[in-house]
Amino acid sequence: MLTPVNIEWDGWTWNGARRLLARATTAMSDHFADADQQQAVLDELAFEPGVDGSRIGVAAAARVITLGGHVESYAQKMAAERATWRVKGAKAIVDTVDVHRPADGPTDEDIVHRALALLRWDGTVPDERAAWSAPGVRHVVDRLVIG
Repeated sequence: MLTPVNIEWDGWTWNGARRLLARATTAMSDHFADADQQQAVLDELAFEPGVDGSRIGVAAAARVITLGGHVESYAQKMAAERATWRVKGAKAIVDTVDVHRPADGPTDEDIVHRALALLRWDGTVPDERAAWSAPGVRHVVDRLVIG
């Protein structure tokens, strides 16, 4: 059986120096991993067809990804979050993306008609999910009745 040897020089022990080196290496790799992870999220957002990645900012720190910016629909906001989760190593996502409808965008009445049309078009889609996919939707209360 081997026993660990504790070598000491100038007040430092071999095991202590090894732990210090491991901490420094981990800190350096975490720093580079943050930049790599940030770039990976930006690449994923650029690849996602339902998201305008140029309107979303990304920050990464200790495997926590923060998204910020403005999009035109809740569906785009959710697509950005799903794309971020696809990036390896993400531990948590802080989503501060705001939904801003364009001034010349659809009225509330237009949104309701689009949501109802989506529900009639595909009966296999759950009501709430179809409503969220209509452009301009900010909040859904699942009390839709189609008759």
